[in-house]
Amino acid sequence: MYTDALLIYAYNCNPIDLYVIELVARIAKQRRCDEVSLPGAPHELLNPQLLVEEPRTKYRRLDATERRKIIKTALLEMYNNRLFTTKNNWIGTFLVVRDRLERAGFTQTDFVNMADSITPEELPDKLHISESTMKNFTKVITDPHDRNEAYYDMKNNPQKDFCEELWYVLQKMI
Repeated sequence: MYTDALLIYAYNCNPIDLYVIELVARIAKQRRCDEVSLPGAPHELLNPQLLVEEPRTKYRRLDATERRKIIKTALLEMYNNRLFTTKNNWIGTFLVVRDRLERAGFTQTDFVNMADSITPEELPDKLHISESTMKNFTKVITDPHDRNEAYYDMKNNPQKDFCEELWYVLQKMI
């Protein structure tokens, strides 16, 4: 409402005033969308992981069987929607579980140990995780600097679309 009045006023302003008015309008829009930090904090964009803290907190409150059940149901939905199509999608699943749900010290070995209990029975045998699936991690994520980054911060992540879709499904379920 305040921004609209400024824009109406802008038609009679000089170019410098118009620039200031557009800047104020852009900042107001960013604040409405929660894209900038709160007053008193550094003026940086919020980190994406801060915006998704609530689903992670809910996930962490669940016991181990409920956690596995949620991941298993999400993978089944991905398979039914024809989005889980190759064994390399297990790498994307690992990235989402590591970066969005577990964090802190969750390793590939932990994921492989958990994979048997989260694999939906409806998945064909050719899509089941095997010993060599996680060995392909370095072949799929080719940039050595990206391997320790969160999947949403990687420069080159071939599993990015799968990861985003899986995270969306998991958020709905949590």
